[in-house]
Amino acid sequence: MATTGKLGITTFTTPSDRELLATRAVDAPRRLAWEMWTNPKHVPHWMTGPDGWPKSYDRLDEYLRSITR
Repeated sequence: MATTGKLGITTFTTPSDRELLATRAVDAPRRLAWEMWTNPKHVPHWMTGPDGWPKSYDRLDEYLRSITR
């Protein structure tokens, strides 16, 4: 699958007034990228925010398990 995005650049669009779409091209095999996004043990390594940002992964873990069954 070809991509027109630049590696490492995240673009944000708003498809509707209730959606935010983030797109990022990564230099990694598709299988590995999917693993990083869907395996809850990896999420804390890339899903970070500023200091003091709440990091509650319990609900995310539950959600990820539900969509990857």
